[in-house]
Amino acid sequence: MKKTYLIILTCIIGLNSFGQRLSIDDFKLVESLPDWIMFKINDIKTEKDLVLDKEMNPFYLETDFNGDNKLDIAFCIRDKQTNKKGILIIHGGDFKSYLIGAGNSFAHVGDDFKFIELWKIYRDRVVELTEFAENGDILGNKEIKIENDAILVSKSESASNLIAWENDKYVWLHTGD
Repeated sequence: MKKTYLIILTCIIGLNSFGQRLSIDDFKLVESLPDWIMFKINDIKTEKDLVLDKEMNPFYLETDFNGDNKLDIAFCIRDKQTNKKGILIIHGGDFKSYLIGAGNSFAHVGDDFKFIELWKIYRDRVVELTEFAENGDILGNKEIKIENDAILVSKSESASNLIAWENDKYVWLHTGD
């Protein structure tokens, strides 16, 4: 009996942990999505229960972030339980989701992207990357090339940074102060 109870409990916990998704509770916003994602949005599985951050304008970014010649989409979101903000990127080729922030630590930036006030697609292939010494002092800038469109994020009148696809993962590129 205990074994049966344990199996049932494990299944229930498993279903809850794999049943996380992105909630968009505004029908008009769902209707505003591109068709390729609008009809799949309820099938997208995420690591956490997430809700769209409707305060961001635009509320999504659409381009090919990973270089597979398929459109991808990014949403500013927040974790329903912790209220921490982040970005959810969904690749259009395989519908795999990538959660940056919202309780998941990313690079040296932390796990809450509440500082983001502005975001847009960065289409240039050349980036002025800020280089730092081990003690945190700025050494200068180094020009690097990126292969795909990236997400530029910033706080108003502050440094801008990029979230870019590099070597099969998303990375943080500090581009200015």
